[in-house]
Amino acid sequence: MPEDKVMHGCRNELENGLHYFMFEQERCIGKLNEVDFAFSKHTFILFRNNIKDVKTVPFIEKYEHTITHVCTLLPEEFLRLKKCIRQNASVADRSAKRNFPQVFGL
Repeated sequence: MPEDKVMHGCRNELENGLHYFMFEQERCIGKLNEVDFAFSKHTFILFRNNIKDVKTVPFIEKYEHTITHVCTLLPEEFLRLKKCIRQNASVADRSAKRNFPQVFGL
């Protein structure tokens, strides 16, 4: 990642076909058991057609041996993430828009 592209938050790079949200390393983004949490390295959520509605309990049961709950996002970080998804609705597939009309303003 070029240094000039490193920025906490939402990025939409049309020239590269990328739409992502970046969590800056060592920046507190949430809590786990009342302890502040930050990723040790820059961490990215890439958006394409991977915005889906899944039931929480079956998802956790299916992946309980391969996933780790690292934190609960701070409310302001969760709002920033939702805003990022909403602002770049052009990359979301139809199922994401159908499942999350409130996020996409439909």
